[in-house]
Amino acid sequence: MSVALDADCLVGLSVDELRALANFKLSTAEQAHLHDLLARNAPVATVF
Repeated sequence: MSVALDADCLVGLSVDELRALANFKLSTAEQAHLHDLLARNAPVATVF
């Protein structure tokens, strides 16, 4: 039995929760995708 990944299943997770997921051993493609999501959701530093 395989589990399909629902793209919305990560919505609402905190950055810390996403990082915890990233620490698990994932396939190379899954790891790259998770790192991409983390990078895209990282807060943007604003300089005043």
